[in-house]
Amino acid sequence: MCQDFENLMDMYKSKDPVQREYCIRRSSKLPSAERIKLLKIALKDRSSYVLATVAAVLKTDPLEELETEMIDLFQRCSEDGKKHDPGCSIRSHLAIAFGKLKSTSAVELLKKGSRTFQVESMLDSAGQLRGNCCLALADIASSDGFFDIVNALFDDSPPNSSVQFDIRSRIAAIHALIRTGRVDAKAPIWIKLKIRDNPSVLQECMHALVEMGDPNAFEAMYPYLHDRDSALVAAASIQLIRLDRKDAIVLVLEQLETLPDELIQAVVIALAGERTDLAQTTLLQLQQSENKKIVEYVSDTLGCS
Repeated sequence: MCQDFENLMDMYKSKDPVQREYCIRRSSKLPSAERIKLLKIALKDRSSYVLATVAAVLKTDPLEELETEMIDLFQRCSEDGKKHDPGCSIRSHLAIAFGKLKSTSAVELLKKGSRTFQVESMLDSAGQLRGNCCLALADIASSDGFFDIVNALFDDSPPNSSVQFDIRSRIAAIHALIRTGRVDAKAPIWIKLKIRDNPSVLQECMHALVEMGDPNAFEAMYPYLHDRDSALVAAASIQLIRLDRKDAIVLVLEQLETLPDELIQAVVIALAGERTDLAQTTLLQLQQSENKKIVEYVSDTLGCS
């Protein structure tokens, strides 16, 4: 038996969680069989601090041999999240591990996780958990899990309106929809753009439609070129540029001068990043603009590209 393993096992008996956490991090140096033995014991630790470290290690390097213990831990944390998993970090890490393992045995737990709200100090602490569960369901390619991903995109805020909702779950749900590769994954994103949401969520929706190659992306994003929120106008402009359509570029240029300087610069940079003939021709056209700021941004951008 490896001497390092014996030393770590002796050290793991310490009542100090910091010592036990050290053992878990050192376990990566052990042979596979001995590492599994140590982590199997660690997955039953009573300290949420130690368990979060185990889960983080398994997120990076998940072990199929520990799948049952990981499922048991996720279940235990789900029964009383505030007590066993404050901040939801244990389940958030495990969700990613389940996705990497393509763990069909964890699907029901992941579906439950995608609907979890956990309020701590008047904050929604489960946003990353919900999001990671959605990403894992997409990675596992669970057919019924698709509807849980859609639900996470449209989930309601916590019942107490004074609780600050974590939008990371909705953003992750958008990324998960892209990962599914399903044709019908575009529909909920279209709907979300129509009913509106937090600007960050809407920007992710625009990006997603372009990534998914939606032929109707232009129609979905066009209304945002006339939005009162200049950041959304810029976001729509940047994504419309990626479509490489002349009619889209014309509309973008019509709105360009209405934007604050920093957003004009962002749009110019997006144009420079598209190495298409249309984008490069448009940049040359902007060099003749009467707006000195636009000319300056184009010159600076071309000088750096």
